[in-house]
Parts: sequence; C-alpha cells; structure tokens
Amino acid sequence: MVQNTTDDELTAYLDSLGAQVKQELEAEDVAPDDIELLYEIDIRYAGQAFEIPLSVEPEGLSIASLIARFDTEHERLFTFNLDETPHEIVNVRAVALGKSADVAPPAIEKGDADPSGAKTRDHQLYMDGRMQDAAIYDRALLKAGNRVAGPAIVTEMDSTTLVHSGCEALVDAHGNLIINLVEGA
Repeated sequence: MVQNTTDDELTAYLDSLGAQVKQELEAEDVAPDDIELLYEIDIRYAGQAFEIPLSVEPEGLSIASLIARFDTEHERLFTFNLDETPHEIVNVRAVALGKSADVAPPAIEKGDADPSGAKTRDHQLYMDGRMQDAAIYDRALLKAGNRVAGPAIVTEMDSTTLVHSGCEALVDAHGNLIINLVEGA
C-alpha cells in the first residue's frame, strides 16, 4: 500500500534503480553524458486487476503528487475515482537509454551486373497466369552491382525474395535488394 511507503523511500529506490541501469550501459562503453534515464511507476487502487503507468522524476517526487496524478488519470480514462480505496504501487521501473552508435553498415564485395556466380539452379514458377522460367540465387553470394532480372527467387537462411517478371533487383553496396520495374516491360 502506498501509505506504507515514504517519499524518501520511493525516491531512494528510484535513484538506486537508475544508478543500476546507468551502470549497465556504462559497462557497455556508453558515455555517461549519452545516457538518458526514464522512470515509471505503475499504480492502482487496491484490489484492481490493472494499473496505470505514470512517468515520474525522482527529484521532488511525493506520494501525494503521485496519488493525485493517478486519480486524475483514472478519472480521465474511466470517468470515476474510488476515493475511499487505498492506492498500491505495483511496479517501479528505471530505463536507461544510450545514444545510438554511429555505425555504418558493412559493405559487401563489389561485382558487375552479372549475378551468375550466385545462381544455384534454374526453376519454373507460376506467375502472371502461366509457368515461366526463372532462376534461384543465393543472396549470400550476390555482389554489389549485380542485377537479378525477374522472374527470380533470392534465398537466404531466414527469408526468400521474389523478383516478379518485369522487375529487376539491384544489389547495393550493403547487400540490400532494390527492386524496380524495368522500363518497357
């Protein structure tokens, strides 16, 4: 119950959580100035099956202000309050966000327009209302600059890309498949 907690205890707990998650990011070589701390407290009326999350700042936080914010939010969401019912703090969270590293995607080996080095086999597939000759390519073997004319299938461990007839997939410097319609097709 909220009445069993003091302002100082709640602030000290939030500060402790914040220090812990900040320390974890610093251990991952995130500079202290690049870390943002966010805090949330889930609160509810005693006996309720759901709680309302409230964003908070440890500095200057009081139980009274937390209860007042909860009551306001509860009334906004549900059009009533349970004035005589005690409040419960259910969860207390601290989240540390680190500035994302400026990491460039790796470049793949450069090739020419011919993707034949990545071709695994010929295949037939049903497209545009008829059976058509197609090729199957291994995406890991494609090189930057390769152009895969549709219809074709590009396979990899966790996905398959279908290049429709009248389209072409260009492999960019990072291995992305840029699929465009071929003019006049």
